[in-house]
Amino acid sequence: MRRIRSKLTYANVMATLAVFLVLSGGTAVALHGHNTVQSDDLGPGAQVKAADVADNAVKGANIADNSVTGGDVKESTLNGLVRGRMLDFNLAAGDQGDPKTPIATVGPYKLSGKCYGVTTTNLDVYARGPAGFSEAEWNQVDNESEDQGDHSFSSRPSANVDTQVLTFGIQQGFTRSGGTLVIRSNTGKLVQVVFSVTLDRNAPACHLWGTATTG
Repeated sequence: MRRIRSKLTYANVMATLAVFLVLSGGTAVALHGHNTVQSDDLGPGAQVKAADVADNAVKGANIADNSVTGGDVKESTLNGLVRGRMLDFNLAAGDQGDPKTPIATVGPYKLSGKCYGVTTTNLDVYARGPAGFSEAEWNQVDNESEDQGDHSFSSRPSANVDTQVLTFGIQQGFTRSGGTLVIRSNTGKLVQVVFSVTLDRNAPACHLWGTATTG
């Protein structure tokens, strides 16, 4: 026994325990070598948590193609044109002094609208975000048959200020408009909204729908 005890060291005891460890009658599998934890080395219900993963350890090659979707993606960080979102904004006309109603957040810009008017029905759309430039072009038809031609509207949004980027109005009946709004920030972020707008004096109400993309 003395000879055996003289050979025992912390290193060889720990090595032996690493190879054969008995827990409640079960046997744990040894981990061989360095940095070699495999799937079968994790017990039932075991989890690899965020704290166990080093910063920047998971790279693009470790992620399956087309597997990161929805809320896991911060769209404003992507380069190039990305798939957009549908817009559907419907609001009864109120007073011009009423607060703006949110429409959607697209890229770095928050879009909101205001539907108002007594003798006319009007829709104004605003953008809040980084400073930049906006340009819109659309065609307008009143009461299904009265072509009001092409229209345009441009503005220069200030940083973090609600800036009007679209405006429509009708005095009687209803009007339909369709066109494109583009907002470009001074840092190069681009938002494009392909929209259709209906104003109804009989309701009275405003409806805007379309698709917004950012790049």
